[in-house]
Amino acid sequence: MIAGLVGSGKSALAGAIIGLVHKTAGSIKVRGSIAYVPQTAWIMNATVKENILFGKPFDKAKYDKVVNAAALIRYCCFLLTSPRWT
Repeated sequence: MIAGLVGSGKSALAGAIIGLVHKTAGSIKVRGSIAYVPQTAWIMNATVKENILFGKPFDKAKYDKVVNAAALIRYCCFLLTSPRWT
C-alpha cells in the first residue's frame, strides 16, 4: 500500500513501479504480483447532495460529517464569491 498527502507523488511512484512513468535513474525490482487501480475522479450530473448520498437515504449526521470532512462549505463559499460567478 502506498499512502501519503495530496500531491506527495503516490501516483507517480505507483506508475514508476508498474512502468507507466519514465525513470530518469535507478532500477525497480518487483517480487510477486501487483494490483494497480488508478484513481479516476468523477461526479454524477446531479446536485452536490445527490452526489454525497449516492442513492442512499438522507442521514443528517452522516451528511454533515461528509460535508465537513470534504471542506465543502468553504469550497462552496469560495465558488459563490469568486469573480467568475458574481
